[in-house]
Amino acid sequence: MLYNSWYVTEFDVNFDNQAAAARKAAELGVELFVMDDGWFGVRDDDHSGLGDWTVDRRKFPAGLGPLIEYVNSLGMEFGIWVEPEMVNVRSELYARHPDWVYHFPNRPRSEGRNQLVLNFGREDVQDFVLDFMHDLLSQNNIHFVKWDMNRSFSEPGYPEAEPGRERELWVRHVQGLYRIFAELRQAHPQVMFESCSSGGGRIVVLHGLHLALEDASGLTHALGQRGELGGTEQQQDDDEQDPQVRTGEQVTHNIPLSRA
Repeated sequence: MLYNSWYVTEFDVNFDNQAAAARKAAELGVELFVMDDGWFGVRDDDHSGLGDWTVDRRKFPAGLGPLIEYVNSLGMEFGIWVEPEMVNVRSELYARHPDWVYHFPNRPRSEGRNQLVLNFGREDVQDFVLDFMHDLLSQNNIHFVKWDMNRSFSEPGYPEAEPGRERELWVRHVQGLYRIFAELRQAHPQVMFESCSSGGGRIVVLHGLHLALEDASGLTHALGQRGELGGTEQQQDDDEQDPQVRTGEQVTHNIPLSRA
């Protein structure tokens, strides 16, 4: 059973409030504590920072190490949230590489959730993601990664593609994604990867080759799920799925025991 910080602190994460949440999680018997969005870049809300995958030293002056050590001291493993396929316009990454997003040269770039989609068909984008993920997982005792994807595609242009092959971006994106997962799994076999897409917006059979857990739904009320503990996620097996993939369901509302 894991505990996710999002519904407790949202973007306002720091050592003190995450340590307090971890203590509550440990009291519930949680095995895995996951810190969600807000730990990187200048990320105080969803308007900026996405794509700048370095620890926000305003919130964690000594890096993630002290928090991870504290979580481990409570008998839990530590996990973290990322959304590598996306970027905010207000980020250092976009300022350096505006050409890395899907776009058509003569059309406006439509933002969804204040973000754009990185072109995972480009090898340089794949290499960027692999570099920062390798650093994150090599430098910290992380055992779980929640890999999120919170918006759909728009302006699916690929100006750098060879003439006549622009529409291959749909296949190239998935191939790039699977290359990244494969290399990360090989280099960091101790890490479990979860796919989340505003809940279960992207559940792909072949993810089972690379991912251990799929987030089945964004519905978090206990009456709509099969769990009871507020703020926790239960992992469940499904005989009809790829046997390598388990679904996870997040629960944030308690229900009276008489209705359980």
